[in-house]
Amino acid sequence: MEMYDIKPTIFTYKQFYEKLSAIQNNTFNQFSVIKHKEIGESSCGFPLEHYTIGNGDIHICYMAGAHGNEIIGVSYILHLMRNLALGRGEFASFRPDLFTIHFLPCQNPEGYFTTTYALEAVMKELSLEERTKFCYDYYATYREENVEIEKINQILRECIFNQEENYMKEIVRLFWSSVYKKCVGIKEIVEFLKNYSPKEVDVSKVEIFWKKNFGNRKINTYQKRYQEPFCNLTIDCIPEVDEKHRILKKKLQKLYGAKEFPMCTLANFLANADGVNLNDNNPYYFKIMNEQIKKEGILCANPMYNYPKSKLGPIGTTSVSCKHFSYAPENLALLNFLDQLGNSCYAFFNLHGTGGYLYVEPFYEEKQQPRDFSFYINNRIATEYLKGIEETYVEKTGKREEYFTMSYPSRITGLADMLRSKYSGHFLVELSRSGGNPIGPFIEPNYTLTMEANFKAFCKSLDVVLELVPLYEKSYLVQYDKKGKVFYEVQSRKRNLKKDYCE
Repeated sequence: MEMYDIKPTIFTYKQFYEKLSAIQNNTFNQFSVIKHKEIGESSCGFPLEHYTIGNGDIHICYMAGAHGNEIIGVSYILHLMRNLALGRGEFASFRPDLFTIHFLPCQNPEGYFTTTYALEAVMKELSLEERTKFCYDYYATYREENVEIEKINQILRECIFNQEENYMKEIVRLFWSSVYKKCVGIKEIVEFLKNYSPKEVDVSKVEIFWKKNFGNRKINTYQKRYQEPFCNLTIDCIPEVDEKHRILKKKLQKLYGAKEFPMCTLANFLANADGVNLNDNNPYYFKIMNEQIKKEGILCANPMYNYPKSKLGPIGTTSVSCKHFSYAPENLALLNFLDQLGNSCYAFFNLHGTGGYLYVEPFYEEKQQPRDFSFYINNRIATEYLKGIEETYVEKTGKREEYFTMSYPSRITGLADMLRSKYSGHFLVELSRSGGNPIGPFIEPNYTLTMEANFKAFCKSLDVVLELVPLYEKSYLVQYDKKGKVFYEVQSRKRNLKKDYCE
């Protein structure tokens, strides 16, 4: 079997467009790559690019880059486009007469280019060998600090013993918000526990746990050791290539003007240039977050970058206004694009960067009737997707590895949850197990394995969609007999898209 063409690359603006052009115009392509009018523009004017391969009636979409710092997703789509177009490996049997594959390579170009420009500003003088070591050292330090956070979380769990997992998660979240911009030690944990523990705090227990893990050292929650290589960054790392870039720089200057966020976050920038997190940008989470802000004042993100997510900034919040919800232009463009595809879209893969997770099951409200076959379709595709991941790892490493599946949420919080509630065959794929950081996933051999495993999963997904096509056109009505047993009745051969979720 012909080898895939995979090279770990971090694409800045110029490199990104050069790569897209090279993929489209490669004379060795077995399948044509068609460039379409962009689906919209970011607030700075960056186009939201759209390409397709194939011209069949079954449409499948791949999108990456909702979070700017999760750059492995953008790299994956470019590798997928190139290898599919060339007919490499398993892609040699692709059926362009059956499928149209849509590629939205970067939904959040503002966050993506901010991150990649900042990375390049620090790494540009490094040789390939030095870059490899830099990425590895960065990842190793990131993992060390992540382990430290888990140890602190364990101290909290040991001192507030409660069987209810959701309660413990909330306690952990509240703790990290309470120590925002502080250094954490025994004193800070004891003070927090006195406010939240249902029993008297055993100070000696906290001291024993802490000294066993950290000695007399305190943990800085504001600026992490893994961020140190980027401490000297400035917004001037963004070149003034054109008017779009000049607008981007002005918006970044505004976000960082209050000095709420350290400049090293330019190299780990999740949001768009307005400071909106595209996955959080939906009316459901807007309402949830506003309720939390009223109670707590400030909400912080993952403690690995413990900065406010209730403020406009590099982590990003739910809307440009905390008073009135509005969709970011990038999300408006996506929602309009998906609505235009309508029933012809049989699967949508929203690629993120961290965890090795596959978010599968759609969210259903109890009284929502009739239902389509989303639950079965999503789980069937996911099962084969996971098999593709595992088969590749077994072949390459001898180990049985697969992604973890995440069950359906108790409420809609992310845009991806909302899309899974609206459409059959919608997934959020966390591509890498190398952590929520931009360059950790680029360590070999993890990078190549991630690409090849998801190539295999892509091919399996096409086969499964082809098998399940009849189910996409059916709805059913749940009914109960007098004894409470459930049965369903097929009601319609056309899906009812729930447009109210996006209006």
